[in-house]
Amino acid sequence: MLQPYLERSAPTRRRIPAFARFVVGAVIALGTQVAPRAWAQVEDDSALSAAIEEVTKLNKSALDDYDGLNFDVARQTLEGALDLCAKQGLDNHAIKARTHFHLGVVLLAGGAAQRDQAIKQFQLALSIEPDITPTPRVSSPEVQDAFNEAKTATAAAARAATTAPESPGSPAKSAGSEQKASPSATAPADAEAPSPVATPGLSHDAINSAAQGSVIPIGVTTDASLAAKKVAIWFRPDGEAKFVSIPLKEYSPGNWSGAIPASATSGDEVDYFVSVENDEGELVAKHGTASTPLVITLRNVTVATRKNADSGESEEPERRPPSEEPSWFLGLAVGSGVGWVSGNGDINNQDKATSGFGSSQLGHALPEIGYFVSPDFVLSLQMRIQVVSGATSERDLSNSMCGPTHVCSPAKGALAAFGRLTWLFGENTFAPYLSVAAGAGQIRHLATFPKGVNCGNGAQPVKCVDTVTAGPILLGPGAGLLVRASRSFGLTLGVNTLLGFPDFTFHVDFNAGIAVIL
Repeated sequence: MLQPYLERSAPTRRRIPAFARFVVGAVIALGTQVAPRAWAQVEDDSALSAAIEEVTKLNKSALDDYDGLNFDVARQTLEGALDLCAKQGLDNHAIKARTHFHLGVVLLAGGAAQRDQAIKQFQLALSIEPDITPTPRVSSPEVQDAFNEAKTATAAAARAATTAPESPGSPAKSAGSEQKASPSATAPADAEAPSPVATPGLSHDAINSAAQGSVIPIGVTTDASLAAKKVAIWFRPDGEAKFVSIPLKEYSPGNWSGAIPASATSGDEVDYFVSVENDEGELVAKHGTASTPLVITLRNVTVATRKNADSGESEEPERRPPSEEPSWFLGLAVGSGVGWVSGNGDINNQDKATSGFGSSQLGHALPEIGYFVSPDFVLSLQMRIQVVSGATSERDLSNSMCGPTHVCSPAKGALAAFGRLTWLFGENTFAPYLSVAAGAGQIRHLATFPKGVNCGNGAQPVKCVDTVTAGPILLGPGAGLLVRASRSFGLTLGVNTLLGFPDFTFHVDFNAGIAVIL
């Protein structure tokens, strides 16, 4: 009796349609494929962001060292940042362009000898980010000038590349090249093929101009697809018939560097090209050939001036090259000082000064002429011409001195001369210096003698203020800052300390002036 009821009451098991099962299975399968890829993409993006952040921190650290005049440390930090960019695939990222720019600024601070290297770094920055502009923190007329030259050279190279013919055929096997520079070196076998355009996979910014007698840095980048084993530059000095080869050094994967030596750049131009070989000695890439080489115009930096690329107007002369080091230093500074007073007055040597610090007012002038023994070392002769004010005249109560009026006038000045050695640190806009001076002469300080009341020219006597002389032997160190407005003119701020004896004083002068460098 209960069986029909139970059969009716049992839950009915529903079957899932075949189409629905297919959809569910497809979703699950798609999820197993997409989810890992999406997660991997998230991980890649995270690693890339971390690399960019690390390179940014390295740039900031390098600029801090640059501000502190630690140029070698700043350079090493930026080179490390470039290595990190290469390892993390940031070769075409804006942060690498900014790193190249900052490295150019640091190299520029190293002096004229590194100017061409700095311009090379600016060109590398422009090749990645053509619209890059100087960082305000390090912007200066000197940086802007070199950056403008890099922009001009980069634009000229781009125009040359768009008009150059394509390389016909594929690279052939090289006849080999010597490991050392040798006039008898033989260029690659297919070097006669007319092709000034770089083979795909090889990146090199052609150099259009450089200074005569200078080392010309060469940088080359090769893709992993080339399997480059040896990269060489082939150069031919002006007037020579054969090319000479020098291998480049791989300082990081795919990044090669070397230089055309100064001995090859004494003429009006130098020809060169780049070759890349694999493990088997096959020529796999090149930029330029022996018949159609890249040409570097060599300028005489002692007389050359640059033209503005847009207006054609002459700009200021080239920065001083290493072969034209400064020879003469002319300076003029003014200031005042304070020093330890001890001894007797100059008018009345019976009055003994109470020991203490006294002023050397009104002030002094420091004319100076010097010779550069080396670019950072100056040997000079300096005068100290002191003008004294504030001392009172004194009546001679014995009526035996100081003329018919018997009123003795105070000293009005003092004179000293020094031989001086100065060390300049760097050729930057702000160049600190240290100095040491030794000489002979006088320094006068003011001292009040409370017991003397017979001073002054008026009817009412006043307390005596007399000068006390120190010296005549004077010597001591100094320090300061040279602020270069141009290569030949600057402003100086300095502190000179002097010990005087046998009439003792410890004296400090504070000075400000101008400097002319010839």
